[in-house]
Amino acid sequence: MQCHPRSVSLTAGQQDVHKFCYHAWANWAMHIPTEEGSAFPTENQDLQPRPLPLGLCDHVVASDESQGQMDGVPEPLLGADAALAVESRRFLPHQTFQEFYEMYVNWSEDPVHLSSFRRIYMKSTWQDKLRIADSQHHGKCSTCERLKMLRKQVTTSTQEKQVQEAHSGHVKSVMLDRNCDALAQQLGADSVQVCGGVPKIPNRERALLSWTQDSMDQAKFRCPRHVSMAKVLADSWRPQLAAHGIIIDGVGKMLFLADMDVGKGADVQCTVTCRALEVVAERLADRGVDMPLHFRCVSDNATSDSKNNTFLKLLGILTARGRVNSAVFCQGRVGHTHSRQDASFSHVATVLSKAQTLQDPQAFKERIEFNLMDYHVELLQAAMDFQAWLFPVGTRITGFNQTKEATKQNLEACHSYKLVRRECLPEKWRSLVVTAPFLSHLEAHPRDVILFSKQYMASSQLSQKPMLYMPWELVSKLSPKPMPEPIPRHCFSERQAKEFLKTASLMESWKYKDSALYLQNLVRNNQQGSSPSWALPPVKWVFQIDTDEGKVCVEGLADQLDLGFAFTSPLDITVVKDAKPAKKNAKPEANVQGAPPGHHAIEKGAPPGQHPAAPQPAVEPEAKVKAAAAPKATRGRGAMSDNVSVERVNATIEINSHDVVDVSELFSRPRLVPRCQYFSLVGGESFDMKDDEELDLGGVNGRASVWSHIRLYQPRVFILSPPCTLYSALMHLWCRRAMGEDKYQRRREEADRLLYFAVEIAEYQRRQNLHFLFEHPDGASSWETGALRRLCGQDGVLVSRFDQCRFGLVCPGTGEPIRKRTRFVHNLPDIDRVFGNAFCTCSTDHRQIQGSEAGVQLSSHCESYPQEMVNAMLSAIRAEISVEMLD
Repeated sequence: MQCHPRSVSLTAGQQDVHKFCYHAWANWAMHIPTEEGSAFPTENQDLQPRPLPLGLCDHVVASDESQGQMDGVPEPLLGADAALAVESRRFLPHQTFQEFYEMYVNWSEDPVHLSSFRRIYMKSTWQDKLRIADSQHHGKCSTCERLKMLRKQVTTSTQEKQVQEAHSGHVKSVMLDRNCDALAQQLGADSVQVCGGVPKIPNRERALLSWTQDSMDQAKFRCPRHVSMAKVLADSWRPQLAAHGIIIDGVGKMLFLADMDVGKGADVQCTVTCRALEVVAERLADRGVDMPLHFRCVSDNATSDSKNNTFLKLLGILTARGRVNSAVFCQGRVGHTHSRQDASFSHVATVLSKAQTLQDPQAFKERIEFNLMDYHVELLQAAMDFQAWLFPVGTRITGFNQTKEATKQNLEACHSYKLVRRECLPEKWRSLVVTAPFLSHLEAHPRDVILFSKQYMASSQLSQKPMLYMPWELVSKLSPKPMPEPIPRHCFSERQAKEFLKTASLMESWKYKDSALYLQNLVRNNQQGSSPSWALPPVKWVFQIDTDEGKVCVEGLADQLDLGFAFTSPLDITVVKDAKPAKKNAKPEANVQGAPPGHHAIEKGAPPGQHPAAPQPAVEPEAKVKAAAAPKATRGRGAMSDNVSVERVNATIEINSHDVVDVSELFSRPRLVPRCQYFSLVGGESFDMKDDEELDLGGVNGRASVWSHIRLYQPRVFILSPPCTLYSALMHLWCRRAMGEDKYQRRREEADRLLYFAVEIAEYQRRQNLHFLFEHPDGASSWETGALRRLCGQDGVLVSRFDQCRFGLVCPGTGEPIRKRTRFVHNLPDIDRVFGNAFCTCSTDHRQIQGSEAGVQLSSHCESYPQEMVNAMLSAIRAEISVEMLD
């Protein structure tokens, strides 16, 4: 400890309080984001502890010494102005002053009295530099809140002491996490710095690359921004830019700005991470420093961003391919996660709020770069399809995120995960690795990725035995990198596009041409589904291939007061087969994206874009896979409308690894697939949400299962018939009014999402010189959408219109013909020869598609194709395929 000249005037108690305040400021306190940016630290303010050895940096053992002063921690000059050694203001979690004093008592070996502690703290500059966060600035920790509530309800001194000890133990555990994080940050900074022309840590195997990753509140990035038009723009719709920030210790800060329709989620976060690592590799190469062989990423607990299986798989790929030897992925506890990334966002928000005019994303970028010289800012135009690329790995973990059921059982999802290659493990650890039953047939390989989990960052014990997470035998069959085409942008709803163009007109009238041009181009490109500027960021380095201390126990109190909720047990994680993605329930958003504040949801406006980045085959199936189409034909109403016997439908079709499926169906109960075998065709799968409740074709996971089928079997013909109810004339005339505008808009948005996905499949089939057949009623309003109009205008695409009564569609019970005029859009000339202009020739009256007959709803009955129509379609498909095989 260095001594200030005036420190001799301080008593031992005063010195102790000053030491504690600095220790709390340096290791435990956090930054709170504010519009003024008052909590933003400068470059020379990060007075962090020196690092522990790499083997200990994420395995800090809580001991008596770790509770008091730590060796190697740089302390400030002691004296009346001790707090002047630090410049930034930091905040402790929201608590009472009594709880603050209890932290000091737990830390100090000889604590002063409460009144003395208060007097010393209040009369020093620590009162300004080390504050307690307000409740509205601090996310609530459920454990802290419940303990505070119990403190108010206790009736005896014994119970009060129990609660006090439980809360002290909980806070102490959280502070250990913060201390562990500070040590890792310092080690990361030292690992990439150069001293005297040589790296501080020359041994790559001992070096660590540490970074913090998060997304910023989009409300601060409404584009355009004009101070002089604040009142006018308050009622106008403006797109919100997404801001993704990364702070890499010892390298710098990075910010990636993306248009509103680029979206958020795992694909975007993985793209941002890969691009950031590319920039790091370039900067370290300029310094003459090799990339460290150990990674550590700290994120928040949001599953939609980083804490998901896709991001963890990306770290696993880097580990398996030899880019790193190990990768740590960790999060703070909910309610205790405010970090330097929040302070960084605070400073960015302050810089933007002082700008008079920001007309487009380029202006946002230039404003930040000019005022914050240490920032690297990029505009992210597109994201890679990591979910489709990593899906064939075939493994994922459960218990990764906190659930309501786990909370009820007093279980907590782990906050620290470490991925290590098997060859990097000591021999004693290799024998402890647990292998899931579905992976037991694979032989152990040195490049297998092993998963370790701990309940908290500073836990000294694993939460369970290490597990085989990603076998090299599966990883090695992946394509080198994702598809070169980006994932489609989210398509604006009709209202969003209309409102954005209205704002563009307003900007034009005020002579803000750049703002108007940006909004017009944004809407036009979104409706077209493509733009030359939508290019993926350059990434090379990532895809190269190189050959329970946190759980505090209080004994003897359970029989007096139940405080078990404060001492949770880790939630077990399990490696499971990622064969069929779980259903993703889409919840309506509270506010429309891009709408002015306070505008209630009418539509989300985020269906996927029109032009897909479909994945190429990455993994060939090794074993025989039974097609699920035939068994599915027996499920649900109307499944047997083609009069095929149950015995024939249940006949299993074997699809070998070298087979190519001839016909598959999307948004359809099995209609053509069960009869393929009678036309010497190989039937694939029929994807339908009505019969399969776990399949959400409007969500990312549901679409991934379809793309996986395409990737494995490359169907020659894909039949596409998305739901048409929301596009019917009857819906516009009557049902829309009856269900209400809000409900109609939500359902229409869901229908648009499914429609655009079908068009994505059609576009992919066409580009791959394969076939598609899109079917909708001839009078549906869907034909007026831009997506279908663009599809119909493509070279080689044909349009066939016909009446289904020509192919045997009759009313059940009465046998009256039903004229259902239908339109096919396809690239099958033989289909056009059979169905083109095949209109009604009936001489009798037709039955309307209304009501029911013989207990059958006619609208449901007409969803199934007549057997004669199915036979005609398969005959035409067979003729087309036969000609291609001869060619």
